[in-house]
Amino acid sequence: GSGVTEGERVLGEWVARETAGSDSVLDVGTGPVGKFLRFAQTRLRIGLDAQLPGFGEIRLQGNALDLLPLLGTGSVDVVMSTDFLEHLERPDSEAALGHMLRIARRKVLVFTPDGLAPQHPGMPNPERFTAEEWRWQTHRCGWTRPELEALGFSVQHWKWGWVTHPPGGI
Repeated sequence: GSGVTEGERVLGEWVARETAGSDSVLDVGTGPVGKFLRFAQTRLRIGLDAQLPGFGEIRLQGNALDLLPLLGTGSVDVVMSTDFLEHLERPDSEAALGHMLRIARRKVLVFTPDGLAPQHPGMPNPERFTAEEWRWQTHRCGWTRPELEALGFSVQHWKWGWVTHPPGGI
């Protein structure tokens, strides 16, 4: 097998469709392998994560709340974030999303659970995450469809494994 689940393939195809024709994309919370940034159909792919991003022509390591304010308004075509916003406390999640909306020249793509989703019963999985990595995996807040729509997002509901996620884009 390719090591890509059906859900990851579908999400990757969504990223590819939504980034087609764009020159640049910033993936906030890209993770150590840049799983979904790899699908972006752009010339310049920028990965940002607390851990060293494992993919991207530019790789920014650090706290998103420290780095996002440094990026210029409208400085990239697309800002994307998959399974990131729910890992922040709500005020920090709102701040991060606000910066993403400011930085994006064309659109913002968000993929997050619908509301505050409990952690998967198989977590923490010591074979998958170290204690330090698990610290970044904890769900601390949730976004609902009406909240995202109030910000101008077009929201779809997808069944993603054990929880429904609303990916949205402006």
